[in-house]
Amino acid sequence: MNGVPGQRYFTVTLALGLLFSGVVLADEGRQYNQGFQLGLGWGVSEVTVDLDNRVLLPGDEQDFDSFSQGPDLVCGYGFGPHFRTEFTFHIGKHDSPSTVLDTYTGGLRFDGVITLLPDAPLQPELIAGMGWFGLIYDNDQTADYFYAMLQGSLGGGLRWRMSDRWSVNGSYVFSILDVEREIVGDLDSEQDGDLRFVGGDGHLHRVAVRMVYDF
Repeated sequence: MNGVPGQRYFTVTLALGLLFSGVVLADEGRQYNQGFQLGLGWGVSEVTVDLDNRVLLPGDEQDFDSFSQGPDLVCGYGFGPHFRTEFTFHIGKHDSPSTVLDTYTGGLRFDGVITLLPDAPLQPELIAGMGWFGLIYDNDQTADYFYAMLQGSLGGGLRWRMSDRWSVNGSYVFSILDVEREIVGDLDSEQDGDLRFVGGDGHLHRVAVRMVYDF
């Protein structure tokens, strides 16, 4: 009879120890870069576009500051500690010497990202992908001009793991732009604009910093 309380105490202690060990092992066994990820941040772009020397607007209206800044939204899915895919959307406004013309650029990229040191707090990353890019001349007095482009991208980044769920991600991406289409019309109306197939090329440099959450 005297041994029963001791046996119960031993059983309870063993059960609690196993439970605590399971929690610790589960926490230590969590894999980074696994499942859905969502990030929001800010980026700076430098854009240069050559429309095959075609003059579509007065010279002073075609000129715009090559630098812009704006929000950066990323939605990704990790397939393991070393690889994930990402959709990245960004938009920015450029200064222009014209008082009636607003210039905007934006892009949507699909990237594959390779993480080199998945167990380290600071994780270097390699980025490669492709997507779409757009340039808009928005004018309240005359027709608007929209240029649709394809882009191929290469870059790198660094992710700092703040916790199991939160991280800060910085990246630099260089893109080659290929101008495909031009739409001339009022972008604010429901009427279709004039679509033309045009040529041209350009380059995009973008640096972005985001706060990322792993689900």
